[in-house]
Amino acid sequence: MTQLEGDDLASFMNQYPMDYEYARVATELEIKMWIKYNFQDYLKKGNRCMCHRQKNECRDTR
Repeated sequence: MTQLEGDDLASFMNQYPMDYEYARVATELEIKMWIKYNFQDYLKKGNRCMCHRQKNECRDTR
């Protein structure tokens, strides 16, 4: 979904930890929406995803 790998993925997960209770009760759609919203915020803060490094664009945040 985010195309993050390795250290970039670890950085995102550390900066945006999902609350255990939310992860337990949320639907698949709610989890995907949570990831998308937080990934957009992650990118706005100057972090880059793999697609930025490869193509200078990110399809995941549109």
